[in-house]
Order: sequence, then structure tokens, then C-alpha cells
Amino acid sequence: YHWIMDVQIDPDTNFATQAALYVKRLCRRAVLRGASTSKCPVFGCVSKPSMTLGSYCRKLCELTTYSHDTFVLAVVLIQRLYKAAPHVFGEFSEHRILGTAFVVAAKFATDVPKTNSFFAGCLGTTLSEMNEMEYRFLALIQFAAFVSPLQFHRAAVHLMGIGATNNHPNSLWARSPFACTPTPKHTPENTTTSK
Repeated sequence: YHWIMDVQIDPDTNFATQAALYVKRLCRRAVLRGASTSKCPVFGCVSKPSMTLGSYCRKLCELTTYSHDTFVLAVVLIQRLYKAAPHVFGEFSEHRILGTAFVVAAKFATDVPKTNSFFAGCLGTTLSEMNEMEYRFLALIQFAAFVSPLQFHRAAVHLMGIGATNNHPNSLWARSPFACTPTPKHTPENTTTSK
């Protein structure tokens, strides 16, 4: 994966929008595979939220004053959640899953995190719901909230690809999430492989 660090991340990228697209696709994939939020009602909603997920993400950035980079960390955590518990992803779970991942990422990445009562107000939940969602999220990913610089960079490149190739059938989404397998043009010429 050495070549991935050579890819420049555009500082003007709106990662909130790309993260929203990513989570919507994971939820859609889970629904198509028969996953149900009834198995984990803490992330499910009874009806479709009135605010779009993209607007919700932008509002989180405005209310919390965290940068859009927090959504890159959140997407890495969401990928871990999807691998560990795809059943929590469902038709109306995207807002709560992304909001909770944003909270966990913000707390893990900052020296002085905000309180859960503050985050509950931003997410539009009660404090007890916020506490339950955060605990359940962390428990499902086995409290693995650390994101290495390489993982962050791979996720950022992946999210930039989602925004650039959103409707293309061979987009980064068509492959496994965060697949960064180098093509032959990225492979050093002096590398040999054993047979």
C-alpha cells in the first residue's frame, strides 16, 4: 500500500457528503441482503427522518465545529461495524449509525471532547439514547476506535472516489470498501514475486 500515500487529498473535499453516500449504500446493501434493524433497535428509526443524510452531516459539522475530516475517521469505524454486525444497518438506521460514528471519531480524535449531552442535542436524540448508541457501537467494533494514518488516508482516497465516480458502474464502491490494490502501473519495477 505504499503508493496510496502518494495520492494527494484535496483539502476542499466535503467528506460529510461522501460519508453520507457511503453509509446510504451500506444500508441499501444490508436491506437487499435481508438485514433488519429489528435485531438492533437502538440504531433503527420508526420512520424515515425528515432531513436528508447529507444535510444531517453538514449540520453536525456546523453544530459541533469539528472538521469534515472527522467523517473520514467515522467511515473507517462504520466499515468495522459493517464487517462485525451488518444486521444493524437497515432502511432507517443511516442517520443514527453515521451520527454515532461521528461522535466516537470526534471523541477519539480530540484532546477535549464535548459531552454526550451536547452530542445528543446535535444528533436529535435523548442523552440515554446517545449513551446506548455509543456503547453499542463501541461494543460491536470491540472498542477498536484507533485509526492509523494509512487507514485514514485510504478511507479519504476512497471517499474522494465515491464523490468523483458516484454513478459509474466500475466506481470504487463496486469493489470491496477501501480496496486499494495497486495496478501494475503502481507496482515498482524491481519487485519480484515468489511462485
